[in-house]
Amino acid sequence: MGTFASITSKREDGQDWVALALLLEGMRVLEGDPGKSLAEIRKGELEGQMALLSGFAQLRPGAMLELRYLRYAKEPFRIVVCLLVRFPKSHYDIDGTGTFLLDVLRSYCPDHRFVPVAEEARLQRLLDPFTVEGIAELTRRDSIQRLDSPRERTVMEKGYGLPLDYHSRGRRPIAAKLDQGAQEGVAEDATIYLALPFLLSNDTRERLGAALLGAERGVCLSVVLRPYSLSHGEIAFMEDRVTRCEKYSQLFIHEPEESPYLRQQANNLLDSCVRELHQFEDSVYFLRARVASEGPLPEGLLAVAGSAFSTHSGFANEGYEKLESAVYSGGFRARRPADEAEALRMRAEFAQAACEPHAPSLAPPGLSSLLHLFDITEAVAAFRLPLPLPGGFPGLDTVAADREPAPTDIPGEGIIVGLSRSVGRGREIRIPLSDRLRHTYIVGQTGTGKSTLLSSMLLQDAVEGRGFALIDPHGELIDDIIERIPPTRLDDVIYLNPQDFEHPIPMNILRATTSLERDFVVNYLIEMFYSLYTYNTIGGPMFEMYMRNILMLLLCQPEGNTPSFLDIPDILQNKEFRSALLGTCTEPRVVRFWRNEAEEASGDLSLKNIVSYFTSKFSGFIYNETMRGMLARKESTIDYSKVMDEGKILLVDLRKGVLGATNAYFVGMFVIGEFLRASLGRTGRKSNGELPPFFLYIDEFQNVATPSLMNILSEARKYVLGVVLANQYLDQLKEEIQEALIGNVGTMVSFRVGKNDAQILAESFGGGMTISNLVAMPNFKAALRPLLRGTIHPAFTIETILPSLTRDPGMRERIVERSRRLYTLPQHLEIAKVAAKEDEEQDLEKELEKLFGD
Repeated sequence: MGTFASITSKREDGQDWVALALLLEGMRVLEGDPGKSLAEIRKGELEGQMALLSGFAQLRPGAMLELRYLRYAKEPFRIVVCLLVRFPKSHYDIDGTGTFLLDVLRSYCPDHRFVPVAEEARLQRLLDPFTVEGIAELTRRDSIQRLDSPRERTVMEKGYGLPLDYHSRGRRPIAAKLDQGAQEGVAEDATIYLALPFLLSNDTRERLGAALLGAERGVCLSVVLRPYSLSHGEIAFMEDRVTRCEKYSQLFIHEPEESPYLRQQANNLLDSCVRELHQFEDSVYFLRARVASEGPLPEGLLAVAGSAFSTHSGFANEGYEKLESAVYSGGFRARRPADEAEALRMRAEFAQAACEPHAPSLAPPGLSSLLHLFDITEAVAAFRLPLPLPGGFPGLDTVAADREPAPTDIPGEGIIVGLSRSVGRGREIRIPLSDRLRHTYIVGQTGTGKSTLLSSMLLQDAVEGRGFALIDPHGELIDDIIERIPPTRLDDVIYLNPQDFEHPIPMNILRATTSLERDFVVNYLIEMFYSLYTYNTIGGPMFEMYMRNILMLLLCQPEGNTPSFLDIPDILQNKEFRSALLGTCTEPRVVRFWRNEAEEASGDLSLKNIVSYFTSKFSGFIYNETMRGMLARKESTIDYSKVMDEGKILLVDLRKGVLGATNAYFVGMFVIGEFLRASLGRTGRKSNGELPPFFLYIDEFQNVATPSLMNILSEARKYVLGVVLANQYLDQLKEEIQEALIGNVGTMVSFRVGKNDAQILAESFGGGMTISNLVAMPNFKAALRPLLRGTIHPAFTIETILPSLTRDPGMRERIVERSRRLYTLPQHLEIAKVAAKEDEEQDLEKELEKLFGD
């Protein structure tokens, strides 16, 4: 939770008042429950919002809450819903009050995601959204009702249903012949004041949202609410009103044609008054609602807003269906200012969220507040959040998702992959270290949040001292995290940038000290070329036969005779070089191949015809200066076994730029191969309990995926290597890689994907995660199917987070300088010169030749 921004202003009473805000950032709409009707779901949501108002009632006296539906003129397709709270500065703690409100919202409205407004400028824009020109107030209808005469039907005013404004001025009541004994004690003024209750409807606020979006200029619906305590005078008035209705409901009337109507009318009024008195014993709210506009106030918007507050009185809703008194309820009144002076006052009240009785009413003197007093059912009719129902809400970010809760046994340790807001307060979702070693796959379209999740995981590993490598084909992830790596990890970071051609980092995969390493290098390099080129382009069995024997000829040499990658085409092009290697080769079968098959073949298979075809596959590496600077060396300056065992951080920047796509993919596969080889060697050096875990992150991995990479996924625990793979969609992967991925990866995360991918993933995810959920997932939200404590759990929705690590602009420069100094060719030349500074020039040349070749 962020810190609450606050703004202090002075009110008319001279007190300093503080304002803070909570913003509705998004809403999860429900797919529906097969066991419930839509009406039942709506009823449950409304009951939750009634409970929310009960929670608000726990605020100490003096606080005012304001619910605003805002549409800015410059944001015509977006509606801002926010909750503003104002309170005397001396009475409340700012963060404590904001936290209380946030807790109440999360508890009673878990499908609405509210976040604190932490920037003062943003808060000011919510408080003062635009210059108000048009303004009106929405109130209940009120009336003066006579008990000794039938109500008079008059022309309908603003709102729905028959208005009950019976002033009885100049009217002659119907003569009622009352029994003398019954007349005793009856008040001379046989009238009562009624403020007609709002009739709570199942309105979802969708029509209101559409009306706000349809306005030509900025508009705002404001509903101000504060808990209220009835005064002794207000209680006495309500009790007296009940007494009057009781007396008239029991009168004996001699005229049969008049008695049924008058008694029924008195009984209906009695029901209304008694119900209101009882409801107010539980809780009372003072409420005022206003509609403001940047220009002339649209008449249609007033009608839609009022009907969202209350249904008309032509029928009774579920709560009133058996009550005859329902006729004394419903409808609304929209009151515009009578003149410019009143308009100025109403605008000032809107700006300060004034919550005092200023609207004209028919109430007796001193009781004008009665028009604005609401029980909880009425209050929630006006002070209501949009309902999270199927179809979403106009202008609000919504996501269609079932109520699949996160598992109750979420571990308390491990890396945080996101927050689950399925129930109440957001919960951190963590994946334990042991489960991460079963690998993670992240899929989602561009811009949906993959990079945010990867950055979060990478930075958490950096902060917690774990070793990892990042192979980044675009360089964007490296740009995001390199300045946020903790200073304590500076000495652990290696930055491999192939485009830094003036400072190349030597790489040589053709180093093998055991037969196991030799076999791995040969097979992996062949896989690399099959991944870089298609099977038909590369030549199939003929290419593989020559490639295998070339590599074996280079690797089966006496100790100290280390080849480089650029020696491969030389074997075919340079007969003297090939003959020299054959003379020292330790593998007889390789010698026989070259002397008895390759050199003796004729026709299309002759060595002369093979050379140009074969070497064409290496031209991109040979003639690219940057690649040649890295591949022409006999040693590698990066020890990948030490990188893993000592928990280093290797950042491999493969943005294509000067390199080109093929060369970038080649470097990526080379680095992956080195880590796979280092992993194979880990089992023979330490017991698993002593091996520190290492994580290999590969973004857009479809470009560097090889069978060896997929095979190692099934042997995670043996090597204590966790792999995190990410790409945009499954169709980018070959079928066999796709099957290996889904079959061997423990944790899967899906941001928004296409329909084809959603069909495949929905089957694997289980739970309530449907195809429509995956296709319509909002940005920065994802479906997570986690592996927790070795068990696969059904998928649920999370939202990504990013650790709040500050950036250090100088960190990149320090990392680059250190990597150049320790791992690039110029530094090693310098080391060699320093080591041999007392030797003769001849000894220095021999040392350099030994390190780097000719």
